[in-house]
Amino acid sequence: MQGWSKSTTYLSVGMMAIGFLVMVLGWNGAANVACVDCQIPYLLSAGLPGLALVGGGLTLAIIQEMRRTSLALQAKLDEVIAAGKDESEIVAFDESSLTPRAAAARRLAVGDPASN
Repeated sequence: MQGWSKSTTYLSVGMMAIGFLVMVLGWNGAANVACVDCQIPYLLSAGLPGLALVGGGLTLAIIQEMRRTSLALQAKLDEVIAAGKDESEIVAFDESSLTPRAAAARRLAVGDPASN
């Protein structure tokens, strides 16, 4: 994950910051008007787009974090698979600690002919 582009993270933070700024500007404009009917255009022209920018930024940040976590998990799984392929590191499984029923189920799952 070295060299992972952080542009998406910066974009999401920028979207959220611009969204909050747009909402603050809309609130400031609506606060300068006394009648409720005159405040509706500020709500529609600033509040909703600001909320959409914040929601879009949060969605983008969540997706980016899920991607980053998924790649980290995939790298760990690749390490485990690579370690499992090296036969010198494989530890023999001891069936003596299993119950007879569990041992038979394991032999059946592995395909051991002694399980028949």
